[in-house]
Amino acid sequence: MRAYRCFFLDRDNHFATTETIDCADDEAAEHLARKLLADRPWHEVVEVWHHARLVSRCLGEAPPGSPEASVAAPPEELALIEPALR
Repeated sequence: MRAYRCFFLDRDNHFATTETIDCADDEAAEHLARKLLADRPWHEVVEVWHHARLVSRCLGEAPPGSPEASVAAPPEELALIEPALR
Protein backbone atom coordinates (compact mmCIF):
# COMPACT_ATOMS: atom_id res chain seq x y z
CA MET A 1 0.00 0.00 0.00
CA ARG A 2 1.11 3.52 -0.78
CA ALA A 3 0.12 6.74 0.96
CA TYR A 4 -1.54 9.36 -1.26
CA ARG A 5 -2.70 12.84 -0.30
CA CYS A 6 -6.04 14.15 -1.45
CA PHE A 7 -6.30 17.94 -1.60
CA PHE A 8 -9.89 19.17 -1.71
CA LEU A 9 -10.39 22.58 -3.32
CA ASP A 10 -13.26 25.03 -3.09
CA ARG A 11 -14.91 26.85 -5.98
CA ASP A 12 -12.18 29.54 -5.91
CA ASN A 13 -9.48 26.85 -6.39
CA HIS A 14 -8.22 27.32 -2.82
CA PHE A 15 -7.24 24.34 -0.73
CA ALA A 16 -9.96 23.63 1.82
CA THR A 17 -8.77 20.38 3.41
CA THR A 18 -6.56 17.35 2.88
CA GLU A 19 -6.87 13.67 3.58
CA THR A 20 -4.31 10.88 3.41
CA ILE A 21 -5.47 7.62 1.85
CA ASP A 22 -3.68 4.29 1.48
CA CYS A 23 -4.13 2.54 -1.86
CA ALA A 24 -2.43 -0.17 -3.89
CA ASP A 25 -1.84 2.01 -6.97
CA ASP A 26 -2.68 5.26 -8.75
CA GLU A 27 -5.90 3.92 -10.25
CA ALA A 28 -7.24 2.84 -6.86
CA ALA A 29 -6.26 6.20 -5.34
CA GLU A 30 -8.08 8.13 -8.05
CA HIS A 31 -11.15 5.92 -7.67
CA LEU A 32 -11.29 6.42 -3.89
CA ALA A 33 -10.66 10.18 -4.25
CA ARG A 34 -13.63 10.45 -6.64
CA LYS A 35 -15.81 8.66 -4.07
CA LEU A 36 -14.65 10.99 -1.32
CA LEU A 37 -15.34 14.02 -3.51
CA ALA A 38 -18.83 12.76 -4.32
CA ASP A 39 -19.52 12.54 -0.57
CA ARG A 40 -18.39 16.16 -0.11
CA PRO A 41 -20.48 18.29 -2.48
CA TRP A 42 -19.18 21.49 -0.89
CA HIS A 43 -15.78 20.78 -2.50
CA GLU A 44 -15.36 21.37 -6.23
CA VAL A 45 -12.12 19.52 -7.03
CA VAL A 46 -9.85 16.87 -5.55
CA GLU A 47 -6.19 16.53 -6.47
CA VAL A 48 -4.45 13.26 -5.71
CA TRP A 49 -0.72 13.41 -5.02
CA HIS A 50 1.88 10.72 -4.39
CA HIS A 51 4.80 12.59 -2.84
CA ALA A 52 5.57 15.44 -5.29
CA ARG A 53 3.81 13.77 -8.25
CA LEU A 54 0.32 14.84 -9.28
CA VAL A 55 -1.61 11.62 -9.94
CA SER A 56 -4.96 13.11 -10.95
CA ARG A 57 -7.24 16.12 -10.72
CA CYS A 58 -10.94 15.31 -10.57
CA LEU A 59 -13.83 17.74 -10.85
CA GLY A 60 -16.94 17.34 -8.73
CA GLU A 61 -20.40 17.15 -10.16
CA ALA A 62 -21.72 20.45 -11.51
CA PRO A 63 -24.88 21.14 -13.46
CA PRO A 64 -24.23 20.91 -17.22
CA GLY A 65 -23.55 24.31 -18.75
CA SER A 66 -22.61 25.94 -15.44
CA PRO A 67 -19.26 27.73 -15.19
CA GLU A 68 -18.20 25.26 -12.49
CA ALA A 69 -18.51 22.37 -14.96
CA SER A 70 -15.28 23.40 -16.65
CA VAL A 71 -13.19 24.76 -13.77
CA ALA A 72 -9.54 23.73 -13.89
CA ALA A 73 -6.40 25.26 -12.48
CA PRO A 74 -3.89 26.43 -15.06
CA PRO A 75 -0.67 24.39 -15.20
CA GLU A 76 1.31 27.31 -13.75
CA GLU A 77 -0.79 27.11 -10.55
CA LEU A 78 -0.11 23.39 -10.28
CA ALA A 79 3.62 24.10 -10.66
CA LEU A 80 3.44 26.35 -7.60
CA ILE A 81 2.00 23.53 -5.48
CA GLU A 82 4.52 20.87 -6.37
CA PRO A 83 7.58 22.35 -4.55
CA ALA A 84 5.55 22.77 -1.36
CA LEU A 85 4.92 19.02 -1.24
CA ARG A 86 8.58 18.04 -1.29
